[in-house]
Amino acid sequence: MMKPRRIFARLAVAVALGLTPLSAQAAPGGQLHTLIVGRWVCEQPGDATRAPVRREADDFWVVQDSSYRVRGGGRGSYLLLGGQLAMTSGPFEGRRYGLDSTATVHPLGPDGAPLPQRCVKSGTPSVYVDMPEAAPKN
Repeated sequence: MMKPRRIFARLAVAVALGLTPLSAQAAPGGQLHTLIVGRWVCEQPGDATRAPVRREADDFWVVQDSSYRVRGGGRGSYLLLGGQLAMTSGPFEGRRYGLDSTATVHPLGPDGAPLPQRCVKSGTPSVYVDMPEAAPKN
């Protein structure tokens, strides 16, 4: 018969091993982030000879809880992993974007290649602390 002290010691070891924190594993697509809340304006960029062309049908508003809404009241959710943004439900479901900075994304085509458009956060982002890897490169 096992002595009570030995049983307690084995139980204590089992509990300690069970409570030992495991190392955190990175998500397969990179770190999970959220977009800056507010209006995102989409456009075909211009150059020195022509002004950008607004694409209002592609504008969206980022709201709380990894959600977005579009003109007309449609609503959906998104997932931002590392530098990849995916609209996971709602009117823009299936759209994918590449992250240029915390305030600029560009749509990706079906093959993953960048399309000649961009969507920018209306206004100025205050900090890049949340996503240092997405801060503008000088």
